Amino acid sequence: MSRAPVVLLALVFAALLGSADGGAVSTQVPVLRGTVGPEMTITLVDAQGNTVTKLDPGQYRVEVEDRSEFHSFHLLGPGVNERTTIADEASVVWTVTFTDGTYSYYCDAHGSMLGRFVVGTPAPPPPPNVPTLKDNTVSSQLPIRERLRQHRENAACASCHQKMDPIGFSLENFDAIGRWRNTEIEQPIDAAGSLPDGCEFDGIAGLENALLKWPELFVQTLAEKLLTFGLGHPVEPFDGPAVRKIVRETRDDHDRFSRLILSIVQSTPFQMRMPR
Repeated sequence: MSRAPVVLLALVFAALLGSADGGAVSTQVPVLRGTVGPEMTITLVDAQGNTVTKLDPGQYRVEVEDRSEFHSFHLLGPGVNERTTIADEASVVWTVTFTDGTYSYYCDAHGSMLGRFVVGTPAPPPPPNVPTLKDNTVSSQLPIRERLRQHRENAACASCHQKMDPIGFSLENFDAIGRWRNTEIEQPIDAAGSLPDGCEFDGIAGLENALLKWPELFVQTLAEKLLTFGLGHPVEPFDGPAVRKIVRETRDDHDRFSRLILSIVQSTPFQMRMPR
């Protein structure tokens, strides 16, 4: 056998497996570029220089240039929590995987420096004129999991129910008034659930462990919901700095619920709330 085919075969393998220094040839990962400072500016753009407002789910290379020792670049959302240090200027690269949901990037020290973008297809607002399911279309002798299946099969309902039902199923061991149960309509409870990022679990303990992987995102969501209740109206974009301050204070006190409540009560939106 001549050496030429052998050399050619070796070159093919080298191209597939990577160069001698360990670099691998793979499908190109989309690149995003973020900057913060030195002025009161923060940006996130794609390879063409367009401000990021919507992305497809998947893996991305995020190149961040922190140009000020007084700012930070914090990228937060489902499954992602990356940040630069306020006290240092730095250039960093993160490889992140975005899933369906809303992501934000902001400066921890200056709440007005904020941007958001959507990945994939998060649950949209309820469509108008959704018909009420007729009581006689689903047997009342079926467990709630089976009864909700019709919502997921109904095109007008599926966009929301496909995302929220799997989370709620993990709470099926609790009845309507919070009592523990092992059966429903004489059938064993199926408490298997999942999160939109694909994480699967079983029951309330499994849900807790899944949420503990993203403590800051969970505290932020809980803070927004509790603040909405306390204000009597939805949280507005300009409440973002106050929400992030609540999250930081709660994190610094080991994510205690008592600290979360205290920070909400002491927050500017709550202290200056006005009836609408």
